[in-house]
Amino acid sequence: MKKRKVRTYSLDEQKRLLDSIEGEHIEPLIIVMMRGGLRVEEACALYWDDLSFDSGRCYITIDKTYLLVKNKPIEQPTTKTGDSTRVAVVSGHYARRLEAIRADISPVSSTPLVSNRNGVRMRPDVIRT
Repeated sequence: MKKRKVRTYSLDEQKRLLDSIEGEHIEPLIIVMMRGGLRVEEACALYWDDLSFDSGRCYITIDKTYLLVKNKPIEQPTTKTGDSTRVAVVSGHYARRLEAIRADISPVSSTPLVSNRNGVRMRPDVIRT
């Protein structure tokens, strides 16, 4: 099987992309993937209460994955590597953006981080990376 070549964005390209989507419903998804290093399936499994904020940093608890099994979405309680939990950190401006977005979310515990404009959780298969 031929491996797909992965192209990474330069820091300048990342900043331009993140600046261009500020205020859009996909902003949290792009921030946690680009700045936190999450896989799309991990990002789609997050709820806003999986994020905690302290001293200008956002700590993202990653302990589940959102998958499709026989075209049905399921939340799997482990990550791809099998480790039960890991924590990603986003700092600076992008941590403050996530905190500002979360301030407008209610209820935090049951609201998915990655949702469409209608507030419905987005499936990983509809997000192109």
